[in-house]
Amino acid sequence: MALTSSVSVIDGVEFKNCQGPRGGAISYVGNDNNNLNIKGSTSFTSCSSLSNPGGAIHSILNNGGSTLIDNTQFESCNGANSDGGSIFAQINNGSLSINKVTFIGSSCSQPGSGGAIAIVQQNSYSHISITESSFTNCKTLPGSSSQYGWGGAIDIEIGFEAYFLTLENFQLKDLKFANCKASGAGNNLHILSDDTTAVGNQIITGSLVTVKDTSNLPNIISDLYSNEQYCFDYMGINISKADSGNAPFTDHEPLFVSPSLTPKFNDPYVVDAEYGKDEPICGNSRLKCQTIKYILNIDQMSIDDYPSNPATINIELQTNTQLENGIMINSNTPIGNDFQIQSSEYTSLGTDYIKRQIQTTSETQSLFIISNTGRLKLLGLHFDNLNPTSNNPLISISTDSDDTPQLQIEDCEFKQNPDSYSTFSLSHSIISINGGIMKIEKAMIESYKLMNEKSIILIQSDQTSTVTISGTSFISIAQQGTGNGAAINSQLNGESKLTIKDGSLFTECQSIGSGGAIYAIMNIGTSGGIFIEGTTLTTFSQCSASQLGGAIYLDISRGAEEKFDLAGASYLTNNYAQYGKSLFIDAYDLTQVVSQGSQDKLGTLSDSTEILQPEQIMGYDGIDKSLAIPLYYVYSSIAQDVYHVSNSDSNPNGNDNRFCGHFNWPCLTIGYGITQSEAASAPYQIGIKSGYKLNELITIDQDKKIIQIKNSLSSIGETTQTQSIMNIQGAGKFSITSGTIQLDKITFSINENATAGYMIEGITESAIININDCQMKMTVDSEGYSISYGLIELSSGNLIVNNLEVKDIIISDRSVIKVNEGVAQVSVMNCSLKNISKIGENNGGIIELSKNIGTSNEEQKMNVRIETSSFIQPISTSSSNIATSSPFIHVSIGQLEINSCSFGSDDESSDLGAHAISIEAECSKLIISKTNFTKLLSGGIQLEAGQGSQASIESCQFTNCGDGSQIAGVVYAVGLPGDNIGEVSITDSQFISCQGQQAGGIIFGDNVIPSSVKNNYFSWNSITDEKGAKDIYFLSKEMLDKAGGIEVIAEKYKYDKTDGYVGEVKISGFDTNFAQYLDCKTEGNEDCGVIPCGGTKEQTSESCKETIKEEEEIKGTKSKLSGGAIAGIIIGAVVVIVAIVVVIIVIVIYKKV
Repeated sequence: MALTSSVSVIDGVEFKNCQGPRGGAISYVGNDNNNLNIKGSTSFTSCSSLSNPGGAIHSILNNGGSTLIDNTQFESCNGANSDGGSIFAQINNGSLSINKVTFIGSSCSQPGSGGAIAIVQQNSYSHISITESSFTNCKTLPGSSSQYGWGGAIDIEIGFEAYFLTLENFQLKDLKFANCKASGAGNNLHILSDDTTAVGNQIITGSLVTVKDTSNLPNIISDLYSNEQYCFDYMGINISKADSGNAPFTDHEPLFVSPSLTPKFNDPYVVDAEYGKDEPICGNSRLKCQTIKYILNIDQMSIDDYPSNPATINIELQTNTQLENGIMINSNTPIGNDFQIQSSEYTSLGTDYIKRQIQTTSETQSLFIISNTGRLKLLGLHFDNLNPTSNNPLISISTDSDDTPQLQIEDCEFKQNPDSYSTFSLSHSIISINGGIMKIEKAMIESYKLMNEKSIILIQSDQTSTVTISGTSFISIAQQGTGNGAAINSQLNGESKLTIKDGSLFTECQSIGSGGAIYAIMNIGTSGGIFIEGTTLTTFSQCSASQLGGAIYLDISRGAEEKFDLAGASYLTNNYAQYGKSLFIDAYDLTQVVSQGSQDKLGTLSDSTEILQPEQIMGYDGIDKSLAIPLYYVYSSIAQDVYHVSNSDSNPNGNDNRFCGHFNWPCLTIGYGITQSEAASAPYQIGIKSGYKLNELITIDQDKKIIQIKNSLSSIGETTQTQSIMNIQGAGKFSITSGTIQLDKITFSINENATAGYMIEGITESAIININDCQMKMTVDSEGYSISYGLIELSSGNLIVNNLEVKDIIISDRSVIKVNEGVAQVSVMNCSLKNISKIGENNGGIIELSKNIGTSNEEQKMNVRIETSSFIQPISTSSSNIATSSPFIHVSIGQLEINSCSFGSDDESSDLGAHAISIEAECSKLIISKTNFTKLLSGGIQLEAGQGSQASIESCQFTNCGDGSQIAGVVYAVGLPGDNIGEVSITDSQFISCQGQQAGGIIFGDNVIPSSVKNNYFSWNSITDEKGAKDIYFLSKEMLDKAGGIEVIAEKYKYDKTDGYVGEVKISGFDTNFAQYLDCKTEGNEDCGVIPCGGTKEQTSESCKETIKEEEEIKGTKSKLSGGAIAGIIIGAVVVIVAIVVVIIVIVIYKKV
């Protein structure tokens, strides 16, 4: 708005955000008594001039022209690079009156002067009146040049001699100033004149300037003209020294009183980088110093009131600064060696203050260099970085003597300059310490990118350093190129100690080497160490390292094992490294670093995380750097003392090391696992991880020790019933030379390439083998697949097999279990052998009791017991391989007892090709009891009795045994000739639907004594040779008589009479069937008649033929005889028979006597 009329009145108008080339709101030229009146609560807000003076009002007052501004407010008005932030007035014989006007935040930028008002008073006829007005936060600001900037509130240029200054033409009365500042000189008022001293004196003489005391309103400052504390607020400069606004501050003079130039001790020293002046007397609130460095270079000897005691020099920074670098703090620092630098209005833990920034991105020299006796505290400040190319640390603390420099940083922020962060990585550390004490408390250090092995904090090794970091956050610290420990890289020699505590935080710290957040080396002789402690845990999250230790890496030399404790560390989410996602320890001896039960010193992970993610905390043990070991397996005991093993076919892969054996950290080999297990108490337990591959010979030579090889525990260390699979390949086998081996809950998966003969062999008397709850199968169950590998061969020692399942295998030239001479005791219990086909030339049994050539029956003492087990013959369609006839059990030596077992088939057509059980003469004793034989088309038992041998079959049941091609469907017993013929007893058994050539049930052959065939039951047995007997057939009358005769040994014989079945019991050479007679006797009938011919001892087939002939002749003449005659003949015959019987009895008694 341009005004030129004679009288212009502006009343109650609001001017907001106005801009103009001269005067953002009003440009007024007052000539020839023209008047501009601004009143009535008019306000100017955020008005600015684009180029010429006067942010709100530009006024030219000539020849009586006047401007009156009354009861008006100017707020945030600005003159850009020109004079008068709110008002500019050039007065030539005119007048400017300002009454009760408020100026808030008015400013102009250099080369402008007059933050609120700039006046050019050209002559004494020009009048200035500023009364009852206030100026708050009015400033001249640094701008495009360093010229001028005078008068933070008011700048006046006087164009006449001071003598003419009077209340009529120069009146500044009852003014108020608050926090006004000048970037040049004169915070409140500055006057440019011919003679500053004269102007000041004239003002004093006429009391032309009065200022209210804001601390004692409405009173004015009584000592304004005499108190030197106001000297820098009211200043002037002679025109002769102005130098176009380039005059140094020292050329300006106080208007009223000149201060003493002797430095005074200030507490605090105040630094204002924008408005401060580095002068000898700077540092107070009226004349602030511009730089910290200047204060440090003030010689304490020049300060007349310097404290007698060693002083802490407190420095308060009131603005951000870019002027600091190379500040050296040591015993040679002129003003002292103990400093505290803080932001203005700082309070510990406070938030209502501004963290003042010390910006150093253009500098290459360290900001602070603290050495020998230097001490520095930094409170509530903000730091960035040096020039990215600099190799010097931002802050350096060091000593080369016994002196101890100290640095304390509290409530500070460190953050890389955003411009450099987006483009550059720093070639320097932020803090480097090489001797001394450093404390960092409640600091925030974030968003740095570092390279060339630089870290935020570098602790060097030459001198003893003590570093304590408390409640401090390290966030988004990244290394590039090379380097370890993005946040902290420390070498802790001697007494050097790093302590981190009280809830410090490390997040997104990334190292290109090891130790994403912290890298620490503790060398031999370290008595300090690294400690993370405090009731509030220090957390690590999203930290990473390209190599070792995503959060922390420790290198601990021998002798420094106890110099760390990370109990106060908590590893949170997403830490990552190649090894040790959260922590990695490289130690001379991990057992000394982390003994069992000392895991608390490693920091906190949940139990589930430790078990499920053991890769979080790992280490190297000794010189072997090829294997990173989860520390969980170092400090944890082996669960239930079961040492697990695993190799390339199971997961995870095992490794033979001194910490192996855990479920998730297994050993590689069984042999090493056994060695490991010896640290526990017996029995020594080996847990097989499912899929383990056994392809080599393992010799068990553990005298009087028990080795238990069993299924694995669960992942949480609990016992399970799940079997582990052991893959048997190549030369894989166990050889037991001494001690006991127990195999529990293992599935033996036999590969066709297994060539070792038998998986387990016992070869000495001290060998004991126990197998419990195991299975044996082929690796592949498909047509054409077979194995040539048995389960057990025992040549000496003892064997116990319980709950073994063997099924669906085709085996060549091997038995499943082979027991050789020299074995003492064998027990097979609760086992199941099903669908086992044998091929090849060796037709031994599925279970084989084998005699070596040349061993007599008396020399061996083998005792084998098989009970509660089942044997199921192969399914007829199980394989296209040609099977060898092979019994379930073949015995050529020893003593065998079979109790409560079953032998049979799952279908009607399967054929074992041999008797279920085959016994040779060298078996000295056989007992088969409570056992069932069912659907055995190739027969039940083939038994060869040897000299002095005894065989007993009792309480058994035979059903559907034989198909008519065998001599006997159920039992075929023969013997060897000699002086001590063996005996066979078959009692209390049932024979049902069995079929043979000569006997469906039992045949007793030559050279065997049928000691008893009592209490047996027969039903629907059959024969294919009519000369035989369906139930029992005795081939030797001599052996039968020797045993006591048929009526004695076959006592309680019984057959099934349903559907007309008639049993058959016969003696070879006799046509007589004794079945009806014996059955009749069994039923206890009195009218069974006389035993048929041949039934009595000593009867021969010839005598029976004569008897039969006589009976036929008698029958032929029967009709010719009278009844009496016939009766007489019969009576006579009876008498004769009785006499013969008496004679026979006498002879028998005689022989026995």
